[in-house]
Amino acid sequence: MQIMSRILPHSIPEGYHVTLVDRMPFHGLKPEFYALAAGTKSDKDVRLQFPESNRINTVYGEINDINLDEQIISVGNSKIDYDELIIGLGCEDKYHNVPGAEEYTHSIQTLSKSRETYHSISELPSEARVGIVGAGLSGIELASELRESRADLEILLYDRGPRILRNFPEKLSKYISNWFQSTMLLLCQIQSLIELNQEKSIIVSQKILI
Repeated sequence: MQIMSRILPHSIPEGYHVTLVDRMPFHGLKPEFYALAAGTKSDKDVRLQFPESNRINTVYGEINDINLDEQIISVGNSKIDYDELIIGLGCEDKYHNVPGAEEYTHSIQTLSKSRETYHSISELPSEARVGIVGAGLSGIELASELRESRADLEILLYDRGPRILRNFPEKLSKYISNWFQSTMLLLCQIQSLIELNQEKSIIVSQKILI
């Protein structure tokens, strides 16, 4: 989106056009996915329409192959040739080889996964327990928004660092920790995450904590 906003409409040489390939018909505001998962923002609040221009050709689908030698992209049964290629990889969940992590946890990496996380959380009964692993920016934002939308839930935030937001000033870390305590949001310092299982238990340092 940033690249297209910079090169359109005047930075592309005459006679050239842009082909945009994406699996979704809109752009998702990834920094807002935590709010969608928590239920404090709706689906339409985290979507942006792609730019409209007679110099943009939009193709919706999953990329199957990129042939760098022949400069051809395969999208389903379609072939798209190009002169210059820009790849926006995004990011994926990294589970650090923790058994059960991929199978028994929810994600906020994509818009569709954030929707699924929201539906799972919204169906939890009052006083249910929600564990969030990682007290970085995403974990803290999700925990804070979830506390706002579901005050009836017990929320636990797991992290193995000496303090939350360890890459930020300690004063900020203490302020957020105090706010969490005032809202009955529990911070759990752990040494390592060993396993997650289908009984919805998190095993830390060989002891079942949740």
